[in-house]
Amino acid sequence: MIQTIPTIQSASLHYREGSSDKVYQAAIEPKGEGYIVTFAYGRRGSTLSTGTKTSYPVSLGEASQVFDKLIASKLAKGYQYDSASAGETKPYQNYQPNHEVPAPGEVCECKYLYAFLDSGSIYQPVYLGKRCDIPANECTVDQLKYKNEAHEKSAA
Repeated sequence: MIQTIPTIQSASLHYREGSSDKVYQAAIEPKGEGYIVTFAYGRRGSTLSTGTKTSYPVSLGEASQVFDKLIASKLAKGYQYDSASAGETKPYQNYQPNHEVPAPGEVCECKYLYAFLDSGSIYQPVYLGKRCDIPANECTVDQLKYKNEAHEKSAA
């Protein structure tokens, strides 16, 4: 008989870009008198590497903080949800903005590590603010630094 460990909270994420197709799973599980945060990651369809983010059982509140920080870091790296157990479609993306969110079509400035040509998304963006001094028609995707260009420049 297979014994299953009850999961308090879990999330399953994926990342696809070019030939990369990765999965990341995390969960809060009871252990002894406390809880641990476990994870598994790897290429989709292969054996996943596993581990724990908490080296010993901690309180549920502390485990939740570790879990939330872990999921937020993966989302910031471009991972997307496959599923989550908290009863919401995207339970960990409920951060309140610390600035006014620009309307569609408004020009804003952000810094980022690089852009992905296939998906059109940018990696690790940081919003710097609205720009009223530049017309929207002068802002083009040609100005983005794409991932392949970043690798070519660092190799040169």
